[in-house]
Amino acid sequence: MNVYRIEHPNDASGGPWQTGAVFRYDGHPRVNGDHSAYDPPGPRSYGEHGTALYALFNECRASYGDFYFGFRSKTQLVRWFKSKAGRQAMQEGGSAVLRVYEVDPQHVVAGNWQIAFRHSAAKPIATLDLATLKPAGEC
Repeated sequence: MNVYRIEHPNDASGGPWQTGAVFRYDGHPRVNGDHSAYDPPGPRSYGEHGTALYALFNECRASYGDFYFGFRSKTQLVRWFKSKAGRQAMQEGGSAVLRVYEVDPQHVVAGNWQIAFRHSAAKPIATLDLATLKPAGEC
């Protein structure tokens, strides 16, 4: 399956929170002001309660070291990062790219808002434009 992850261009371990890209994102709200990358629930919160992701991060803490966060689809990514201008700002700031990985589903732990995947079992297959969610150069 394909997994979508926002990460540092030169360091896959650095997601948007570790690199500070979320601050750039939050500086570019949508017209209605619904823009914060901090609004969706984290893996240990109510919005993920009862999911495999919640179980991994609440019950199996010793086993999640190789798991990175991502999204199972572009739709799920946009559900979290709704602002196109915010996504573009992350990319233009040089601290984030949208990488697509191919991952065997047995190495993916699903939640309602995001997924976690075993990075050591993932193969990078593409890098997409964060604003358009298409390969670079496509309209």
